[in-house]
Amino acid sequence: MTPSQRRAGALQHLKNGGSMLAVGHDSKPQSIYDNPSLYPAMFPWLFPYGLGGVGQEVHAGIISREKHVRWLLMYHDKRFQRDAAFIIVSFNHQLIREGTTGSFMLVKRNNFDKVAETIQRISPYILSNIAERLKEGGKFIPQTREEKDCFSLLDQIDYVGGQVSGSLASKKFQRNELWSLVAFKNAPHWFITLSPADNKHPLCIYLASDDEYFIPHIKEYAERQHLVTRNPVACARFFDYVIKLFIKHICGWNEEEITHGMFGKPSAFYGTVEQQGRMTLHLHHLLWIEGSLPPQAIRDRLLSGDSDFQRDLIAYLDSCRVGEFFTGTMDDVKQQVPVVPEKGNSKGIHTILTDENTAEIPPGYQDPTLTMPESPPGDCCNEDDCQEEECPGILSWWQTFRKVVDDIVFRSNIHKCFGRRDNADSRTKGSSKTSTSKTHKQHTTGKGCINKDGICTARFPRDLYKCTTVDEKTGHVNLKKNEEWINDITPLITFLFRCNTDTTCLLSGTAVKATLGYITDYITKGWLKTHQIFSIMYDTFTRHPHGATVDDTKPGAAARRMVLKIVNSLSAKMEIGAPMAALYLLGNPDHYSSHQFKIFYWKNYVNFVQDEWKRYLAVADPDEVPAGVADEPGPSNDVGITRTANNSTVASQMSKKEHEESVLVQKANNRYIGKATTDDYRHRPSQHEEICLYEWIQCSVKQYEVSTRAGKKALQFYPYRPEHPLHESHVVACDLERRHYIVPNFVGPAMPKRDSSEKEQYCLTMLCFFCPWRTGIDLKGVEDTWEDAFNRYDFSKRQRELMANFNLRYECYDARDDFPSMFKAGKSSAEDDGDDSDDEVIDADHYEDQMEGP
Repeated sequence: MTPSQRRAGALQHLKNGGSMLAVGHDSKPQSIYDNPSLYPAMFPWLFPYGLGGVGQEVHAGIISREKHVRWLLMYHDKRFQRDAAFIIVSFNHQLIREGTTGSFMLVKRNNFDKVAETIQRISPYILSNIAERLKEGGKFIPQTREEKDCFSLLDQIDYVGGQVSGSLASKKFQRNELWSLVAFKNAPHWFITLSPADNKHPLCIYLASDDEYFIPHIKEYAERQHLVTRNPVACARFFDYVIKLFIKHICGWNEEEITHGMFGKPSAFYGTVEQQGRMTLHLHHLLWIEGSLPPQAIRDRLLSGDSDFQRDLIAYLDSCRVGEFFTGTMDDVKQQVPVVPEKGNSKGIHTILTDENTAEIPPGYQDPTLTMPESPPGDCCNEDDCQEEECPGILSWWQTFRKVVDDIVFRSNIHKCFGRRDNADSRTKGSSKTSTSKTHKQHTTGKGCINKDGICTARFPRDLYKCTTVDEKTGHVNLKKNEEWINDITPLITFLFRCNTDTTCLLSGTAVKATLGYITDYITKGWLKTHQIFSIMYDTFTRHPHGATVDDTKPGAAARRMVLKIVNSLSAKMEIGAPMAALYLLGNPDHYSSHQFKIFYWKNYVNFVQDEWKRYLAVADPDEVPAGVADEPGPSNDVGITRTANNSTVASQMSKKEHEESVLVQKANNRYIGKATTDDYRHRPSQHEEICLYEWIQCSVKQYEVSTRAGKKALQFYPYRPEHPLHESHVVACDLERRHYIVPNFVGPAMPKRDSSEKEQYCLTMLCFFCPWRTGIDLKGVEDTWEDAFNRYDFSKRQRELMANFNLRYECYDARDDFPSMFKAGKSSAEDDGDDSDDEVIDADHYEDQMEGP
């Protein structure tokens, strides 16, 4: 019905005596806090009696706002699920509340007074200038004080934005977790992309419908689209359920017992959720395999001429992924796969090709992307002369399996190039393989894969190899691939999930480090570039020219509100669709991980050690500083949140000078106690004298001396040493089992490189991590340099592995530096999301994505 028809229908309704509902407007906006009548007033069709709103006094302390909204979304008649406006409005209110909470937490940071002064000095003109210079591309290094002030604001935005679901800062934190997991486990071995088709899968259709029982029969296209698009909650529930099945049964990761999966026995995984152009959800998944060698070790074995290892590796790789059809070439499969036309079904870049005659529709044929997978026969036919591997029933199932996989791949995985709406004049250039004289057709969404140079950013068509081979000079494994227009797939995943999938091996290759560096950034990529962030900051300062300087009864309140306005403006640019919003409202994760992460503000410990040496030498000989002391100043400015479980905290500088450690004042046993960040480790019980800082972060478990929590019976708790402020109230234990599943999440500036001018700083940092100490003086002698002490210390095998893993991030990014030129030359081995514009480069010495902790 067109708008004109709707207006005519409304007039006819009133003319015939029909009733109407008038919604009035108040002179003041309604508050989203403590206002249980808000939602009933906004959505009277959902709350017909004006009751049941969120935030009622009777619910205080019983059910939180988040749980109440979740309960509404799961209401039996699905009225809330099918109202996209309710989902989006509820999610927007959640973002505002999270941002406001984060802004008040920002005020509690010890350095917020300086932050407020910096915000007051910021000039919109400088913000605009930075945005324009970043937009032009290239490396940008802030030089003037005004430019540095503008970049320092990014840290405050990240801090507040880190509390906001789906924000840019949350993506950065995911990236930090991922690199911490790489440091813990070395490089991942497989990269898998899974895109469940919610508008086709019978389970999602059932969740979106009113069907009482699950009957996986095929519905018409129009009905499927109607059900799915009206119920984003069903899409979010379906996606979470399918991904958990994938992790449990395909990857082999079960909470009760880790078993062998499709790729072997997993040792870790990390997957991030992303929404596609049509707002459906898909997963980017990194998988680690237990016992697998690091990529460099595999390359060394391949170059050593170990034929048995090479043969076994090729057999393993070929069993996990394929790059062609089972039953013939693409042309052969096209003649076998019938096309069932569906009215209104639009095409995407992965679509079945119908420009030529295809197979006729045989009787009883069903599109496999609309059906559930058929399970294999449980037993052999039990005939006396039947061998299980030659059983007719099993052979018939395998034959069907291959045909179904080919059918799904042909329908879902064939790539078709499209031009971009913002690059309509792009024409393919370069080699005859990647270019054509015609202008590519634009996709209806405006997105495409052909960049301004006429190159497909998805790297199609792919290079072909008749069989898997190893380059004897480089150790690069050329995987078997006989179809140039499809991704590599794992047939079992395609058969089970019946959608577009992609399986990429990260085990070997000359560009594997560059690929890893690219993939880790790709799967945690944000939705705005740096120049766009500065433009939003400029717009906010322009709209509120006196917002950061207005007088206020509460110190810093104006600066807090300015940061909050910027965060809210960034949130408005997120363009999160209803399924992703429903995912957050339901409390489903936006990333999946095998391990737990514990924040490790590593720089505070290094600063403490460094400052202790400076104070010690200043007392011993003020005029002489030996070479063992790093030249870099180490002020331990606390820029992290100061919180405790009971929220009774007070931030205090405690007369902090330039080289004094920041102190947290918290309430314990009805009195305020000053506690430094490093106190827990430095004043640990004498029973844990030999534990290093890295393992302490992993294994320490602290609780009140008289705790109502049921702790592990095997753990032995000891009080802190008398010097610790919490000596009388808390006890601590070391749970060595936590070494296997707790990953220290390194938050702060980038760690120093191993082979660089930062050698002294690197040695100091590694000794601080892995050599037990209580004071900085314990780590080296007066006449020693940090490198001397590092070379003399006997690191364990595991510690040396961790140090090598720490450096892997730099190796990956160094290898990735040549990616743009390699890509334009058509030699890239990494995936791309279709965005060919180079992001801005900011000097890491002047701006850190992550913040130091308390």
